[in-house]
Amino acid sequence: YKTGSLVLKSNVEIYLEGGAVLRASLDESEYVVRGNKNSIGKDVVHLIYAENNKISDPYSEEFHNPENYIESDNMKIYGRGTIDARGRDLEKEANLLSQSIIPMNCSNFAADGLTIRDTGVWSVAPGLSNDLQFTNLKILNTMNHEDDCIDINGCQDVVVRNVVGVALDDPFSTKTWEPGELFQAWCGEPEPCENILFEDCLSWSYCYGFKVGQGSWRDQSQIVFRDS
Repeated sequence: YKTGSLVLKSNVEIYLEGGAVLRASLDESEYVVRGNKNSIGKDVVHLIYAENNKISDPYSEEFHNPENYIESDNMKIYGRGTIDARGRDLEKEANLLSQSIIPMNCSNFAADGLTIRDTGVWSVAPGLSNDLQFTNLKILNTMNHEDDCIDINGCQDVVVRNVVGVALDDPFSTKTWEPGELFQAWCGEPEPCENILFEDCLSWSYCYGFKVGQGSWRDQSQIVFRDS
């Protein structure tokens, strides 16, 4: 199933049965630029993300008006299907870097059972959110750029369990960046990382298999890497 960006709203579930593939479109008109990766010098788009603003373009003057903020709740994407972000193809055809699943400014979000492949940059990257679960995932990335598998950014009460991460760069990491650049689409002030558990994970990388401590502009506490 070819798709541009899919925006998850509150109380929405997506189920992908085994054999089903959500495959990123290469038509740049089906995306809104959501940020920029300065170190690579290219714009970033989100394939699947939680609705967090009435306006889709984070570079709009009204995007950071609090009256336009939306805090989504209770979303899930699961099954045994595949999300194909087509990172290499999208970069070649449209000069865009893809991210696969981006829960931001939300709560009670879960991703379970899926295979996620070929993300252009930072595949699963929740931001400023709480009560998140990422379980039984296989994230197989491009081995091309800063293609981290799961980066937890300024979130609280997060479980990452039984996840395989294959990436050139930092498969599993926590960070507390400031808004802007890759996080242009965040709404509100930066938050600390608190109570984050990585458990029963397998990391394959040329860089850091499990990382905490870089990109730390706010406090990080109770970060646990266990049995991985």
